[in-house]
Amino acid sequence: AEVLDGTQLNMEDRAQAHLRSLAGQLAGFLHTHLNGRGGDDWWDTRVVQQLTYGQQGQVRSRGITTLAGLDLAALLRVYDRNWSELDHLAGQPNEVRTLARQLMDLRHALAHQGTDHELPPADAYRHLDTLHRFLQAIAADPAVLAEVGADRDKALAALAGKPAAAPAPPEQPAPEPAPKATKPEPSTKAAPPDAGPEACRVGPLAIHGPGESEETQIRSFGDKVVPATAIPWQVRGPGGLAFLVKVLLIDDEPGEGEEASEFGQVFCESRLSSPVEWDQVVRRLRVGIRPTESGHLTVDLRAAMPKPEPGQRAGRKVLSLQQLEELLELYPAAVLQQAGALAVGTRQEVLQDQSKNRGWPCITFERNDLLTPVAAFVLTTLLPLLKQD
Repeated sequence: AEVLDGTQLNMEDRAQAHLRSLAGQLAGFLHTHLNGRGGDDWWDTRVVQQLTYGQQGQVRSRGITTLAGLDLAALLRVYDRNWSELDHLAGQPNEVRTLARQLMDLRHALAHQGTDHELPPADAYRHLDTLHRFLQAIAADPAVLAEVGADRDKALAALAGKPAAAPAPPEQPAPEPAPKATKPEPSTKAAPPDAGPEACRVGPLAIHGPGESEETQIRSFGDKVVPATAIPWQVRGPGGLAFLVKVLLIDDEPGEGEEASEFGQVFCESRLSSPVEWDQVVRRLRVGIRPTESGHLTVDLRAAMPKPEPGQRAGRKVLSLQQLEELLELYPAAVLQQAGALAVGTRQEVLQDQSKNRGWPCITFERNDLLTPVAAFVLTTLLPLLKQD
């Protein structure tokens, strides 16, 4: 068990207790939205017929006639099987359904653990964060939310207690106006003295901003020049590293084909005061921002990797979240969720993608969130190259 502020925390016991609380909250949510739907036989059609044969047998043998009488596994199955109706009635997008399925897996895993098993901080944080976000989605009791949130934060604090890279030293570079978004700036430039407040940190790299937006143009992934709004951010790191990173939001109405699914891009506009070898990221390794069916935005998490041949510039490679964690020596999901990500996982888990890219890791975030895509770019582009320098 982890020790925090002198208190021993058995996170597995806490997770089990929170799952019991979830059962009561989910039963109330389902009762509110399913009771009477479809007529007097709603209990049979909306609940009993949606259960497994074993669960149906339990309902009949125990004479269960209310949602409150069902266990968590049965309640989560009822939620999943009625998801389309619940989405219509209570705004439950695909991301929330994915959370419910992850909680099914968690309940099953905890039910089969030995009594002496300890939940690692990374797993505890991930599970408690999933639980907290699902409870938020079903409008759970604020007191229950607060308890789960407090334990999630304790798990994150325990996780953050791992050895980390030293923070970036303070810098006083000479002033220099930021370059325009329409022209690459591969030459060395000093970072402006006022980078704005620190918005978040990704390992040893600090993200500052945002700066003032500006009108510009970008070339879409469909190879079309389109008007866009650029929002600048600065990224600073150890040894005087500084980069100008921009989020560009396309101003045109959605087009056809490739343009129809493109919302914007994130890329490094200038390496500022960083060494010349960082030219390989300037105006390259762009990350696309795309809309999801639920109305949020998503970016893929493909890592920048150096090429083995001298003189060749870095490319991108698909790594699992576990591989990213090992490479970067931090927990990617925790970092991105702290920045504002709504969901972190594979495209199949988060977006229900069944294409050949379904195993790619990705995130979703709100449309008005300008920080999370920058954090994702830093985590998948600048930090991997810094770690492998």
